[in-house]
Parts: sequence; C-alpha cells; structure tokens
Amino acid sequence: MALHNDIIYNTLRSITENVHYMSNLYDNTETTNQLPYIVYQIISKRPITADNRALLYNVEYQVTIVTKTRNEALIHLFEETMNQKEIIPVLVSTYQNDDYSINRVYQINILSTGGY
Repeated sequence: MALHNDIIYNTLRSITENVHYMSNLYDNTETTNQLPYIVYQIISKRPITADNRALLYNVEYQVTIVTKTRNEALIHLFEETMNQKEIIPVLVSTYQNDDYSINRVYQINILSTGGY
C-alpha cells in the first residue's frame, strides 16, 4: 500500500530503506525483512466534518521499529526526524520477541486532507 504521497511513509523512508506496510504481502520476504526495519500501518482515518462534508481527517498510524538489539542511534534518529517534521510520536510499548529482537511501538496522529 505504501502511498508515495504519504508524509509518514516518506519520513520513515528518509530514516531507513527498510520500511514496510503492515498488510503488504510483497514486503514479507526473507530478503526484505533484514533487521533493523520499520513496519507501519494506518489504524484509523476519522473524518472531521463541517456542513456534512469531510474537510479533514484525523489519521492514526502505528509505527513499529524492529531491531536485533537495543539500537539507540536508530531510535534517536527516528524521534529527531519526526520532531523536525513537527510529527510527535508517542511510545506505546516496548517488548522482546522470541528471537530476542526488540520491538518499539509508536502511535502517531496527524491531520490530513484525505489523500494522505
């Protein structure tokens, strides 16, 4: 799905080339899932209406950064890049997988005109 006019996708791609959309089956191969990588998905897209027309949308993203070990440099680069774009990521959780890789899950809310 990775929309090339999506501000979140473009910002994540400036951090690393390994950015994948959650439900895109073409991204789920052994060659594309080299650690570290970032997985993102759109959780919700709610219209903000005026006069029964959707003028803006409140779009909620979930961004997961998957690393083999605790990668402070990548996390700092992610947070700094998002803050420069005036996008504020909120850390939701951090957990360790069975293969000892680490997931950091962020929530991002933006206002969009509908075309991402």
